[in-house]
Amino acid sequence: MLALLTGQSWLFYLYNVLWAMSVTFFSGAEEALIYDSLKQSNEEGKMDVAMGKLQTAALLPTAITFLLGSLLAKDLSKEQFLLLTGLGLLAQLGQLAFLFRVRNPASFHKFRDNPFNHVKQGWRLIRQTPDLLKLFVNFTLIFVVTVNIFGVMEQPLLLDAGFPVEWLGLLYAAIALIGVAISENIQWLTSRFSRVRLLYLTQTMILLVFVAAALWMNQLSFAILAFALIGLTRMIRNPIYSHLQNEYIPSESRATTLSLLSIGDSFFDVVLLISFANLSTAGKLPIFIGCALAVLVAFLFPVRQAAERSMNTIQRS
Repeated sequence: MLALLTGQSWLFYLYNVLWAMSVTFFSGAEEALIYDSLKQSNEEGKMDVAMGKLQTAALLPTAITFLLGSLLAKDLSKEQFLLLTGLGLLAQLGQLAFLFRVRNPASFHKFRDNPFNHVKQGWRLIRQTPDLLKLFVNFTLIFVVTVNIFGVMEQPLLLDAGFPVEWLGLLYAAIALIGVAISENIQWLTSRFSRVRLLYLTQTMILLVFVAAALWMNQLSFAILAFALIGLTRMIRNPIYSHLQNEYIPSESRATTLSLLSIGDSFFDVVLLISFANLSTAGKLPIFIGCALAVLVAFLFPVRQAAERSMNTIQRS
């Protein structure tokens, strides 16, 4: 808000730096808090269910925001933009109010140690657990191309295929509401398919969507279908990945290890974004082909669920 009022560009850069740092640290702390809270009540087997409910809590306001935002900022005037930014600031203040009410699990008090020891332990865990590293690379490659790459391409894909721009908010809201239904039924999915199989099924679907996008990108019905499938597969994959990932990590280094992996995600962001920025000069076709190739490369990093024996070995080491 201050950057908008003063018009100083360095404040925008500072905001983005602080935001990126917060995502890195918050992602590890958030998942560690949830997993170890569940572990305290012997419910860590429901991590994906808990993350699904957390996803629901984000999707419902998202659906409402898309609908209200399209009405409040329909003319894209400066006053409307400032209004939406102000509402966003109020929402963040509300987040702080909830954050102060969060309490650590009792087990957290056992892990008070020199922060650098946690960093060394987290780094050692990543190096000594190749299946965790493969899971991370597999998920991150697909995450980057579906969120950071396709997330930029989805609106041009829809609009170039003839989708009315004034209906975009309604479409995003509809996908968010369908995502709520998926997030609330993660347990139903995992009771019928293994978590690893669900990751592979959604990965295959994403690959087919990118290949088809390269062939039929100008057809409106396909553009809507591609947008929906990419978005909804993410909503299935995120909670399941969180569950599988946390099974590999002992509690005493969980938050730090997750944050280290998040830093690794930033490395993939930089490499892939630079690569696809060069491809973008040739149009959408090379980008969709590049996304499909990235998903194919992800298949080279097989996903496995942590065995109880290996988890115990990690905890003892």
